[in-house]
Amino acid sequence: MTGQDTRWNGHGQDSADRSASGDWPTLYAQYLLRAASQSAKSSELYQQIMEGVAQGDIAPTVFRDLMPTFAQTRGTDYATQLTELNTQFFSRQVELNASFWQELVELIGPETAPLPAAPPAFDSDDPINWYQQLTDYASHLNSAALAAYQALLDGVADGTISPDRLRRSSTAFLERRLPEHMSRLSAMYFDLLNGLNDLRSEYEEVLLKRVLATSRSANQEMPIALNLIGRLGETATASLTLTNTQPERASIRCAVTDLRRADGIGPAFVSSVSVAPMLLSLGPGEEASLSVSLTLNEEDFE
Repeated sequence: MTGQDTRWNGHGQDSADRSASGDWPTLYAQYLLRAASQSAKSSELYQQIMEGVAQGDIAPTVFRDLMPTFAQTRGTDYATQLTELNTQFFSRQVELNASFWQELVELIGPETAPLPAAPPAFDSDDPINWYQQLTDYASHLNSAALAAYQALLDGVADGTISPDRLRRSSTAFLERRLPEHMSRLSAMYFDLLNGLNDLRSEYEEVLLKRVLATSRSANQEMPIALNLIGRLGETATASLTLTNTQPERASIRCAVTDLRRADGIGPAFVSSVSVAPMLLSLGPGEEASLSVSLTLNEEDFE
């Protein structure tokens, strides 16, 4: 998955490359800054929801009502991405250890058995089989490492390798490779933490925005004012064009309510407004015009 690779590699830079430019404190500081930014975004959305609930704009049961559907529609995808994050971390860790011990094996001599080939690539279609293959690979790697150690001991025992040479070679190898090895492990670890945080933040943001979309204000369209002007005793007319912007066919029914003064003074009354046609059926992208007329009776209007 392209998105998954981007999440794992942070900003698209391989963890091995980033380890050369940042030590553990730097990686930790970057992780905290990234996590704080994500938390701030979630907190802002939470605050908007709390304000909506307090104002009666969002139902207090919104999370209880939305969670079952949200978990059903997004849960499988979330679990798949979570599995990929963890399996990639495990796979890269094994691969890194393999390269580390490969150098140690080459240091011992060509007579030592070579390490197994590269670890199996992750198979999202059959993760269980992939995990079994990776476990077998790790087992073979461990056996090869033990064989390398045994070759060292055998060499010391038969006198072909002096203890002093072994000590100097091992010390030089560890001094040269161990800091880089630990640095790469640290980068991989923080890549995993960032990936987990990114995944959590992404799904949390989707859920919170879906909650905000249930507010009455979000679903209430701005009213359209259609001004009808005419002389008393005459009929004022106007037209209104409607367009179906939805991907499915829309059925539209027009209705006229009672009228009253804008300032609310006086009783409401039945108006002589007429709309034609009263019923419409529009396909996606179709439009139609409504004709609106109002007879300005002297007893009703000033």
